[in-house]
Amino acid sequence: MSIPGYPLGHDILKGYSSVEINLRDDKKPLKIWALAAFQILPVSLYKNLTPDCKSISTKSRRHLEENFHFMAAGFQKFLNEEIIDPSN
Repeated sequence: MSIPGYPLGHDILKGYSSVEINLRDDKKPLKIWALAAFQILPVSLYKNLTPDCKSISTKSRRHLEENFHFMAAGFQKFLNEEIIDPSN
């Protein structure tokens, strides 16, 4: 199985016992057997804001119809591949 750019902290470690990394075609691969799962907590974007801080409202951007369809298709692809989660 090949998963380029996949963080090893996810559930992938449950199904495999080692990781093999090919850095260059002309060299032998680097094999890693001792792996531990890790969890990276997301950083709060609003940690340093004071409680009395108010948001600034702005007008939404208007896009050409073809751009709108292009963006909607891209968002749907990301949702289908579970790259992003739907918002409420």
